[in-house]
Amino acid sequence: MDAPIVAAPASAPTQIEVEVKLPKKEKKPRTDAQKAATEKALATLRERREAKAKEEAALAEAKEITRVQVHHHKRKNPGKELATKEDLESLRGELASFKNLLGKPSESKPAPAAPAAPSKVTTKEQYDALEPGAIYIGKDGKRYRKPQQA
Repeated sequence: MDAPIVAAPASAPTQIEVEVKLPKKEKKPRTDAQKAATEKALATLRERREAKAKEEAALAEAKEITRVQVHHHKRKNPGKELATKEDLESLRGELASFKNLLGKPSESKPAPAAPAAPSKVTTKEQYDALEPGAIYIGKDGKRYRKPQQA
């Protein structure tokens, strides 16, 4: 085995690896005020997380209850539709008018007359003659409530 030995040229730089270790920087001890502030921030964060978890759990429970109620309704009343938005708005209007009729106990109003059946409104004059909060039947046959004046 007469393999020639190859030597690195003299002009090639030699590489030296140096590992430098710096002394550990000492941390300043935290003051009591800093510790208290951190603890307060962590407590607030925990409270927010717990509140959010409670809200999410309540929402999930409400969705499940609604789902079960809809399923139950569909089983008991096949083909019968649930309440529509228009139905809900009509009921809200009627509820508001009943609340207006009751008034506040401190007010000394004369007892209002029993509410008449909603009248059909076909003209602007009829609409303008209605009292604020009155329920009426529009041209399309749906029930509406005239808004309260600001």
